[in-house]
Amino acid sequence: MNSPAQVVMGFDYGHRKIGVAVGQTLTGTAQALATVPAVQNAPDWPRLEALIAEWKPQRLIIGAPLGPEGEVTPTSQKARQFGTALGERTGLPVEHWDERHSTQAARSWYKSGREQGLTRRKQAGQLDGVAARLMLEDWLRHQP
Repeated sequence: MNSPAQVVMGFDYGHRKIGVAVGQTLTGTAQALATVPAVQNAPDWPRLEALIAEWKPQRLIIGAPLGPEGEVTPTSQKARQFGTALGERTGLPVEHWDERHSTQAARSWYKSGREQGLTRRKQAGQLDGVAARLMLEDWLRHQP
């Protein structure tokens, strides 16, 4: 990315909850922000829009939960629909990024942290935010 530094937000979409992370292209780092629960089986649009208003990203990165061979799945179709709706609601560019292993990586991170005494059981609710952070960091690493 040869443009000025940008703030980017990453979303790990799930039909029950959505992990949200924020990062920036200058440092290539990201941090987990929140796990936003669904409201009546729909994204909590007011909460998501409030996070976007607070962090003012220039780009939104949506995790694409592809199948083991990179194939489109029903969940990845729903994530794409979520990204389209989010882009329409915010007017921001949306990019989809392969996040096949981010949830498993977040679980490993949490388990390792528990074993080392660095994370607590109450932090388990943050796994989706951590998955969004890991996916966003992967996206950041692959930017020119």
